[in-house]
Amino acid sequence: MNIVFGTYNVRALGARPARTRLKNYIREVRQKIDILAIHEHKLREHNLHFLSSTIWPTAKFFLLPAIDGSHAERNPSVQGGKGGVLVAVNPAIAPLIVAHGFLPLNGGIWLHLDLPDGKNIGFAAIYAPNAAANRTRLWEVLEFALDSSRCWIMGGDFNMITSTLEQKGGTPKVISGEELTQWENFTQSYQLQDTFQRKAGALLFSWDNKRAPLPLNAQDPALTSLVNGGRVLKRLDRIYADASVMHMSDPENISTQLKLEEAQTALRTWECEKAKWL
Repeated sequence: MNIVFGTYNVRALGARPARTRLKNYIREVRQKIDILAIHEHKLREHNLHFLSSTIWPTAKFFLLPAIDGSHAERNPSVQGGKGGVLVAVNPAIAPLIVAHGFLPLNGGIWLHLDLPDGKNIGFAAIYAPNAAANRTRLWEVLEFALDSSRCWIMGGDFNMITSTLEQKGGTPKVISGEELTQWENFTQSYQLQDTFQRKAGALLFSWDNKRAPLPLNAQDPALTSLVNGGRVLKRLDRIYADASVMHMSDPENISTQLKLEEAQTALRTWECEKAKWL
């Protein structure tokens, strides 16, 4: 049985145009996707229930509201917060979900799926903190928090880079020290592999700082902060999977699309991972 997973970082849904873009996009892909994780919606619970009923009325939704953000504390009239995860499940797949819950430390949502062929998988929609110390704690807790008897697929906004190749511009801050140790323990515990690295020509960047692009004669990272405000591209959003879930040697099992929101000149990636059992 094939199940198609997707993860999409919307970077706030408080404005009507952002919600309209999401609704239109779901209309395009809902016949091709089974589970869609939407990250960083920045909405409170009452807004989420209304949104879920309008963007995909027939889907089953799992909601993790945003937490209070500093901008919300400064201005109580602001409806949004910080982070937040929304998981939409195609109604054809919804009966296969046997359990669900929230990841520790407000880190996302998990689902357990029992497939008709007897295979049991887990899906985790992760939204990691920006602060390294908080991420370190999340990886440490997650190492033992999930059902290790299941094969896991984990997608979302990990808010970190693991190598200098995952950033263009600025000074890359690669995870190191205690966070690197906890991250490696976490990924090894669930035998996770980076699906982006398994696809030839996969997009490397999923986030930018909305600054003007660098001219061709100023691509040296040392000059980035001096040119056009210093545009920075990073690969923060990704999908990891247990190697046994997918034919990892076959890059055609992983499809990746680019979504460019021209109004914000911001780079996004759309990841759609087709799980195939060996």
